[in-house]
Amino acid sequence: MLPLVIVGCESTPRVSRGTVEPILYARPVAKTHRNPTPSRSPTRPVAVTPVVRPAATVGAVAKPVRRLVPGFPRAKSLRILRSAKVYREPNTRSERRGYVVGGTRVMPLQLIKGDGCRHQWIELRASSWICARARPSDRQPTSKLLGTRRSFGSFGRVRKSGVIYSSRLAVAANTGRPANGDTVRLRSLITLNGTRYWITRAGSYVAAKHVTYIGGGSRFGGSPWGTDNAELPRAFVLARKRKGRVSVRIKPHRRARVARRLAHRSLVVVHETSANGRWLRIGDDAWVPARRARIARIVEPPSARAANERWVDVDVSQQVLVAYEGKTPVYVTLVSSGKWKRSHRTPAGVFRVKRKVAQTTMRSRPGADDVYSVAGVPWVLYFHGNYAIHGAYWHNGFGYRRSHGCINLSPRDARYVFGFLGPEELPGWWTLRGSVEFPGSIVQIRTRRYPRPRFRGYARTIKRRAGTVAAR
Repeated sequence: MLPLVIVGCESTPRVSRGTVEPILYARPVAKTHRNPTPSRSPTRPVAVTPVVRPAATVGAVAKPVRRLVPGFPRAKSLRILRSAKVYREPNTRSERRGYVVGGTRVMPLQLIKGDGCRHQWIELRASSWICARARPSDRQPTSKLLGTRRSFGSFGRVRKSGVIYSSRLAVAANTGRPANGDTVRLRSLITLNGTRYWITRAGSYVAAKHVTYIGGGSRFGGSPWGTDNAELPRAFVLARKRKGRVSVRIKPHRRARVARRLAHRSLVVVHETSANGRWLRIGDDAWVPARRARIARIVEPPSARAANERWVDVDVSQQVLVAYEGKTPVYVTLVSSGKWKRSHRTPAGVFRVKRKVAQTTMRSRPGADDVYSVAGVPWVLYFHGNYAIHGAYWHNGFGYRRSHGCINLSPRDARYVFGFLGPEELPGWWTLRGSVEFPGSIVQIRTRRYPRPRFRGYARTIKRRAGTVAAR
């Protein structure tokens, strides 16, 4: 899969280079009087002859109809030879909707030729076009969801004593830059002059002795909300140490007898809060300290439209995320939001997902005090400027503030939220974009200070349009 590199949270796809194979084009239909010179128009190119299926015989048993590739009746799909940008219309000047990875097999709606594309325009679905070379394939279209993989690879954090070399020649000349908060992804290992080096996916060289192996990230994951006592809040209890336990007492007092102990990050149902607010009752004669819990409470949808769609609510004060289908909570988990430092705070507001990226590299802005570079960040959902919800494999501190402003999730939770929120996942798509016409799902981020945050970004535009339509 193709990596993306961003500064802050802005990404630029790298299109891989390689040998491509020739493609056969479908024969276009004759020109019509309405469009005498369609080949010269970038907006109305010549259409491919549609595939005509014979009508069913009266009284015959209906058979399943196999979809055919336009212009290639014997093919089951078309294989995209190189990665390509997705446009709203068959025109490179139209709105971009995403990015498709090379090697993806698609079942196109139609194939057309037009100005602005030296190959052919392939319509993947309504309002989704790519200009790409492709060839017929006897295999079925790609069925895997965007970015699905068993592991993210091997990662390591470069120590401050390490040096990062840009190439093998730089290693020989000993001209590298000192590491400064770099997390790299391993591509291969090599031994040079008796020293073992990591070759990263970016092509850099780092001495293996200066790399601390990270692995694939935390195994923690949230849980379905559940139907039993669905109206009651949920809470994750946090032990002082990850391998520690949380004592459950028979009365709301720190000297009361211990009935049992719960594992770190256990999910419980909150039945009652003590009068002083310091204890939570999680069952009959079962109390836990409120300061050791992260409580997730049910909230109303931020708008009438959200009452009929999927959305998520993030409570920064409690470090929890709840996924909703309309008014029904379906999933709850812990997050790590921005640190207390003002420049690292997570913004409050009601947003919509504006871009989804399967995996990318995140770097600090030039001149930032806290410098970092993290490779292979998985399941990224941008919702406001450079802020995003994404997976974090480099720490296991979920339930506490840890990030530079983004919402960190465990890799398992990030994969779930990535597939849960719109824009809808499509086979082979590495990037998907949301807009006013094709909106992403709502992301509500609230704090104690802003329990009902205001709408921001294009979520505000959609709300205003809905209000104008309702007024009419």
